[in-house]
This record gives sequence, C-alpha cells and structure tokens, in this order.
Amino acid sequence: MKCRWFIRICFMLPILLCVVGWGWSSVHFGRLTHAHAGAAVEFTTYSGSFDVRWGDTERYEGWRCATVPIEFEFVPSDFWTCDFQRFSSANFYQFSYLGFYSQMIGGGAYPYPMRVLGVPYWFLIVVFSALLYVVWRKTRSKANPKSAFPVEVERQHE
Repeated sequence: MKCRWFIRICFMLPILLCVVGWGWSSVHFGRLTHAHAGAAVEFTTYSGSFDVRWGDTERYEGWRCATVPIEFEFVPSDFWTCDFQRFSSANFYQFSYLGFYSQMIGGGAYPYPMRVLGVPYWFLIVVFSALLYVVWRKTRSKANPKSAFPVEVERQHE
C-alpha cells in the first residue's frame, strides 16, 4: 500500500512542478546554464514555456543561474503561451505553433550558434497527467470477487 502511494506521488510531483513553473514563468524569466569544454546547455523558462538550448560557447565555464522579473518591453508577459511570431523583435523563430518553437540562434548575446527547442508547460502537464493515469490504473489493488461484496444468504427457519 505504501509503495503504491510512493509511486503515485513520484508521478504527481512533475505535474505540480509544471503548474508552479507555469505560473512563475508568467512574471519571471529564469535560466540555468552549464558550460564545459566549449559546449553549453541552457534551460530557460518564461511566458508559459520551457526551452532547452545547446551549442558551442567559449564565454564561461561551469554553472550559472539567473532569474529576473519580466520587463514588458523585453518579452511580453503571458500566462498562456504566446505565439512569438507576432512580435517583430522576436521574429526569428523557425517554427512556432501552440507554444512549441524551434530556432537556431547566433550573434549578439550568443556569438556562437545554439539550437533551441521550446515546449509549453500545458503540453508537459498533459503528458505527465497521462503517465499518472496509466500508473494509477496499473498500481491499483485488484478486487477479489469472492470478498468484494460480502453478502450472507439468509437461511429459512423451520
């Protein structure tokens, strides 16, 4: 019984983290970066989306973390994932639909080419919820038909 609930909680935790991250990303910009041996990986969240960036860099080594409140002139703050194609300053996405986006960046703040894949939080919540549903169905206890409905037959008194 305890093992079953532990497994269920482990599958509920990503849903909770995505919901909190979605709310937080509507008013904050967050970035976690790791660079080593000329290669970097960045995890970024803002405006209801989560993106992963990877590529070459020679600017720094090690871990970096930055969070700032979103300034409305820089990136429009949306609770719902915005379509970045409609903003002229961010019109460099190769693909942007329903919050999913992909791009290749280079120049300016990124002097080395980096690849970006973005996923909206709503999609992550749907995927983790579907996984939780499957796990919940697989870990439920099986009912024993003989003891499921204990009914005693009343005997006739003679």
